[in-house]
Order: sequence, then structure tokens, then C-alpha cells
Amino acid sequence: MQKKKIFHDDFNTFDTDVWKHAITLTGGGNWEFQQYVNNRSVSWVDKGVLYLKPMTTLEYAGQDPATNGFSIDLWGNEMPDTCTSNFQTGCSRTTANGFVVNPITSARVRTAETFSFKYGRVEIKAKLPKGDWIWPAMWLMPRYNKYGTWPASGEIDIVECRGNTNYLQTNAPEGGIESWSSTLHWGPFYGANGYSLTRKIKTLTNGKNYNDDFHTFGFYWDKNRLYTYLDHPSNINLDVDLTKSFWKKANDANLGWDAAKFFNPWKNQEIGAPFNQEFFLILNNAVGGSNGYFSENVPNKPYRNNANAFADFWRNKASWLPTWRGNDTALQVDSVKVWIFEEISTYTINNVTAGNHTVHQAGISWWVFFIGALILAFALGAFVLSTAAICVIAKYTKKNAIAGKHIGQEQRLPMAGGASDALELNSHNSAVTPQ
Repeated sequence: MQKKKIFHDDFNTFDTDVWKHAITLTGGGNWEFQQYVNNRSVSWVDKGVLYLKPMTTLEYAGQDPATNGFSIDLWGNEMPDTCTSNFQTGCSRTTANGFVVNPITSARVRTAETFSFKYGRVEIKAKLPKGDWIWPAMWLMPRYNKYGTWPASGEIDIVECRGNTNYLQTNAPEGGIESWSSTLHWGPFYGANGYSLTRKIKTLTNGKNYNDDFHTFGFYWDKNRLYTYLDHPSNINLDVDLTKSFWKKANDANLGWDAAKFFNPWKNQEIGAPFNQEFFLILNNAVGGSNGYFSENVPNKPYRNNANAFADFWRNKASWLPTWRGNDTALQVDSVKVWIFEEISTYTINNVTAGNHTVHQAGISWWVFFIGALILAFALGAFVLSTAAICVIAKYTKKNAIAGKHIGQEQRLPMAGGASDALELNSHNSAVTPQ
């Protein structure tokens, strides 16, 4: 298939017209410990690298988050600074009655409002952060929830990682900074998620870790196949067949969705649904969380996955804060590149800006240009004819006006009018193929 690059950011500048900040205390729905803000202390560009770096809220706000009555209010009063998600009281929280507000401040940027695509290839050159309980992610979410709320419309996690250097989880193959995983989330509703069938981990075995050097984390996606890779397309991590429906994958794996009479949100849709729609990019650097991503089986974990997690994590900071050293804790992104397949892809770019990334306006068919050219030609023709008519009328009127001086006749000039046409350009979706 013919490939075309439609997005390329080398981060020589921080283009906030393209990368919009999340502003929320929500913590990704996982009760993660950070608040996300738009502030250059946690997100900046330096020498062609984007840094997303967590810091303690004590450093950021100058006050201990455990102080009773300490409050964080992210509602904002102007559009660029308003809270982006109030899920789980994500716009305002107060320390009280044993609850401690988010003890970490960090950053998440995304292209939800500016860029999305369906089918193509993504390559992100990045260095993953090192530091206990840090949780970076480079991922994709659907532009529209075509099949319903999460996870029915899908989620594509290209890269997730734990920053721990000694993550000794018992009875599980997952590690810390020497490992990264790719995951697809999908299912009819929150309590039924088939992600365990579409998750894969890649671990370095040479004593190195993903904070030592920059690596290229890749993602390939067409109608028949989806896979992630490290440094070269041949070094595949997660590999998913999209010619078999996800509902059938669940039933073949005995997840019990049919037996429970769950509704199939992808019925009569393309067989690759929900991964047959435009997704947008997200880069973030989270910390902790009580959803289970950090196992309870890890020795010396400074908190439990319960309602006291925020308070316990902050109270036990002496066990993890010394592992946070300088910019090693930052998710460092050197570049993001996206290619599409001209034969099958769709993409939308709502905001085309100058800079060091390359963007192209959403594809427009040749016939739209043809119709526009015809309308323009007709408009120019009408303008020329009306101008000529006015000249003739003016000449005729002048002649008769001179004659009228002698015979006492009053001359009236005819009025000329005109109209303009507007052409609206719309995107087009591909045809639906039933499963």
C-alpha cells in the first residue's frame, strides 16, 4: 500500500496548538496519584526533546498536600485553563478526614482536538522514565466513542512501563524499567474487558533498561492486522489479527459474554471493530494508582490499592523519592511520526500550523476541487458579464442624459445585483462490511 507521512513533530518547539494539555485531578480513571496541569515545570521542550516530568505537589504548590484543608481547584475561569475532566471529582479536591489530595503533579498532552487517523503507522522515538512507581504511557484513544463508552470503542496502548528498577513481582512475568507492554482494551462495558487476550510484554535481557537510551516504539495498523514493535518492524511485540471479530475472540477464549447475554456493541459492523475508526495520540507520565497495575505482591510497596493509597504513598515518600533522580524521571520524546495508507486510511487535522512538524489538511477528493473550480469559473464569468453590462448601461445612460437636457426627459438607471456561493467540504467514511 502507498504510504504518506501526514504528521511529524521533532519538538524543536513545543507546539501547544497541536498538543493540548489535560488539566485534571482524575488520574486516568485509575486513581493515579498525579494531577495533570499545563505548566512548564512539568512539560517543556529542550534541544529537540519533549519532557513530561512528575514532581511532588509540595514542590509545585509550596504546601504539603497532607495539610488539613489544603485544596486544589482546577476549574479555571478561561477556556485554555479550564478543567478537562471532572470524573471522580477531578476538578476540585480538598485534604480532609484522612483523605490527601494528589501528592504528585505531572503532565499529559494529546491531539484529541487537532489530529486523528484511521490505519497507518506510528513511530515514537523516546526514552522511558526511571523512578519507583512512575507509569508512563504512549497510546491512542478514539476520536468519537462510536460504539459506546470505554472500553466498547477501544483503546490502543502502544507503550506502558513501570519506572521501578527492582520491580520483583511474584508469580508474574512483568518487570519494571527493563520491560514495556502493549495492550488493546475492548469489551461491551467497564466490567467486561478482553484486554488479557491482547496484551504482550517485551523485556530486555542484557542488563540494560529503557531509560539507558532512546528507542523507537512503533505501531502498525491496517484492516487485517495490528502490531507494535521495537526499533524495527521485524522486532514485533503485540500482534493482533483483525480478520477475526473481537466478539468471537472473547467467545473462543470462554470469557462468557454470550452466556451472560451481553450486548455485542460491534454487531453488523466491520470485522475489525472497534479498531476501525479514527484514534488520536496521547503522551503522559503518571504515578501510582490503586487499579492494580502496580501489584500488591511487590515487596516494599509503599501503599495498598485502597482508599488510603494517596495518604500512604505520600507518608512513605522516603522509600521512593530517593529513586527519582533529575530528568531520569521524565518521559523524554525525541519525535513522533505518523504515516497513513492512501488507499484505506482516513484522517482529520483540525488545526494546521507552521513549525517543525508536517501536517496536511484532511484528504479531499478530486471531484470536490473540480466542482469548486466550476463554481469559481461561473462566478468569474458572471462578474465579467455584469461588469460589461454596467459599462454598456452607463454609456447608454450618459448618451440619453445629454439628450434629456434638450427634451426634458428623466432617465432612471437600472440596479445591478449579485450573489456568492459557499462550498462546504465534508469528510467521508468508508463503507461498512458486516461481520
